[in-house]
Amino acid sequence: MNIIEGILSSLRIILGRKKSFSILKDVSGIIKPSRMTLLLGPPSSGKTTLLLALTGKLDPSLKASGSVTYNGHGMEEFVHQRTASYISQHDLHIGEMTVSGIIFLLLYNFCLWLLKIANIRLLLFLLSDMV
Repeated sequence: MNIIEGILSSLRIILGRKKSFSILKDVSGIIKPSRMTLLLGPPSSGKTTLLLALTGKLDPSLKASGSVTYNGHGMEEFVHQRTASYISQHDLHIGEMTVSGIIFLLLYNFCLWLLKIANIRLLLFLLSDMV
């Protein structure tokens, strides 16, 4: 039976058995504010997993043990999106855009967001007058 499973697995007809393994073990460190930090390591050493853990974006289906803390506070004690972010190397972006073009696009999107908020508030105001 193992030979047949091996052949089918190599042909990607069935998936192999799931094996558990440690991705990160006994990791600790200090990243000082307002500093650019370089994270180096060989392939499959857990660099991306570490960054995803620090930004709270780990896949919820992963079985994890241990904890991620910032200054002794757990991830559930604060809004970690304001502390750290992670952009994948496969992020969709337009490589030809200049910095000023990106800033213009961000400001444009921010203005659209403000208009949505203003329209919602106006709608709520109008609805409250009807009651």
